Amino acid sequence: MFIGMTFLTDEIPKDKKFLLKYFRGKSQETFLRYLIFFGDYENFNDHTGILCHKAWLKKLFNKYIDLIYVHDILKKDMDIEKLSMVDSGKIKIYDKTKANYKIKEQI
Repeated sequence: MFIGMTFLTDEIPKDKKFLLKYFRGKSQETFLRYLIFFGDYENFNDHTGILCHKAWLKKLFNKYIDLIYVHDILKKDMDIEKLSMVDSGKIKIYDKTKANYKIKEQI
Protein backbone atom coordinates (compact mmCIF):
# COMPACT_ATOMS: atom_id res chain seq x y z
CA MET A 1 0.00 0.00 0.00
CA PHE A 2 1.41 3.36 -1.05
CA ILE A 3 1.08 6.16 1.47
CA GLY A 4 0.69 9.58 -0.09
CA MET A 5 2.57 12.44 1.49
CA THR A 6 -0.66 14.32 2.19
CA PHE A 7 0.37 14.80 5.81
CA LEU A 8 3.05 17.22 4.56
CA THR A 9 0.46 19.54 3.05
CA ASP A 10 -2.37 19.03 5.53
CA GLU A 11 -2.97 21.93 7.87
CA ILE A 12 -1.66 21.47 11.40
CA PRO A 13 -4.52 21.80 13.92
CA LYS A 14 -4.79 25.29 15.38
CA ASP A 15 -4.17 24.08 18.94
CA LYS A 16 -0.85 22.48 17.88
CA LYS A 17 0.58 25.18 15.63
CA PHE A 18 2.77 26.44 18.47
CA LEU A 19 4.81 23.22 18.12
CA LEU A 20 6.26 24.49 14.83
CA LYS A 21 8.35 26.91 16.90
CA TYR A 22 9.98 23.99 18.72
CA PHE A 23 10.46 21.61 15.78
CA ARG A 24 12.85 23.42 13.47
CA GLY A 25 14.30 22.23 10.22
CA LYS A 26 12.78 20.20 7.44
CA SER A 27 13.17 16.77 9.04
CA GLN A 28 11.82 17.88 12.45
CA GLU A 29 8.83 19.61 10.86
CA THR A 30 8.19 16.49 8.77
CA PHE A 31 8.38 14.40 11.95
CA LEU A 32 5.89 16.70 13.70
CA ARG A 33 3.45 16.58 10.79
CA TYR A 34 3.83 12.79 10.56
CA LEU A 35 3.24 12.38 14.29
CA ILE A 36 0.12 14.56 14.26
CA PHE A 37 -1.24 12.73 11.21
CA PHE A 38 -0.46 9.12 12.25
CA GLY A 39 -0.17 9.46 16.04
CA ASP A 40 2.94 7.27 16.06
CA TYR A 41 6.48 7.41 14.70
CA GLU A 42 7.29 3.69 14.29
CA ASN A 43 7.21 3.76 10.46
CA PHE A 44 8.52 7.29 10.00
CA ASN A 45 11.70 6.20 8.19
CA ASP A 46 9.84 3.89 5.82
CA HIS A 47 6.98 6.25 5.03
CA THR A 48 9.02 9.43 4.54
CA GLY A 49 12.34 8.17 3.25
CA ILE A 50 14.09 10.35 5.84
CA LEU A 51 16.64 8.24 7.68
CA CYS A 52 16.70 8.92 11.42
CA HIS A 53 17.94 6.78 14.28
CA LYS A 54 15.23 5.39 16.56
CA ALA A 55 16.86 7.18 19.54
CA TRP A 56 16.49 10.55 17.77
CA LEU A 57 12.87 9.82 16.89
CA LYS A 58 12.21 8.85 20.52
CA LYS A 59 13.80 12.11 21.69
CA LEU A 60 11.62 14.14 19.32
CA PHE A 61 8.55 12.18 20.44
CA ASN A 62 9.34 12.88 24.11
CA LYS A 63 9.78 16.57 23.28
CA TYR A 64 6.34 16.54 21.64
CA ILE A 65 4.73 14.78 24.63
CA ASP A 66 6.37 17.15 27.14
CA LEU A 67 5.31 20.27 25.24
CA ILE A 68 1.73 19.06 24.86
CA TYR A 69 1.61 18.12 28.55
CA VAL A 70 2.89 21.49 29.77
CA HIS A 71 0.65 23.35 27.32
CA ASP A 72 -2.40 21.46 28.57
CA ILE A 73 -1.50 22.06 32.24
CA LEU A 74 -1.01 25.79 31.67
CA LYS A 75 -4.27 25.98 29.76
CA LYS A 76 -6.08 24.15 32.56
CA ASP A 77 -4.48 26.37 35.23
CA MET A 78 -5.33 29.48 33.18
CA ASP A 79 -1.71 30.71 33.41
CA ILE A 80 -1.99 33.06 30.45
CA GLU A 81 1.49 34.56 30.84
CA LYS A 82 3.35 31.24 30.70
CA LEU A 83 0.95 29.87 28.10
CA SER A 84 1.75 32.77 25.79
CA MET A 85 5.46 32.10 26.33
CA VAL A 86 4.95 28.46 25.33
CA ASP A 87 2.89 29.49 22.30
CA SER A 88 5.59 31.93 21.16
CA GLY A 89 8.38 29.34 21.46
CA LYS A 90 10.25 31.25 24.15
CA ILE A 91 10.54 28.61 26.85
CA LYS A 92 12.48 25.46 27.50
CA ILE A 93 11.15 22.71 29.72
CA TYR A 94 13.94 21.52 31.96
CA ASP A 95 12.17 19.50 34.64
CA LYS A 96 10.06 16.99 32.78
CA THR A 97 8.56 15.07 35.67
CA LYS A 98 4.83 14.73 35.30
CA ALA A 99 4.24 15.65 38.97
CA ASN A 100 6.10 18.93 38.70
CA TYR A 101 7.24 20.91 35.69
CA LYS A 102 9.50 23.90 35.47
CA ILE A 103 10.14 26.16 32.56
CA LYS A 104 12.73 28.79 31.91
CA GLU A 105 12.87 31.55 29.34
CA GLN A 106 15.19 31.18 26.44
CA ILE A 107 17.22 34.24 25.65
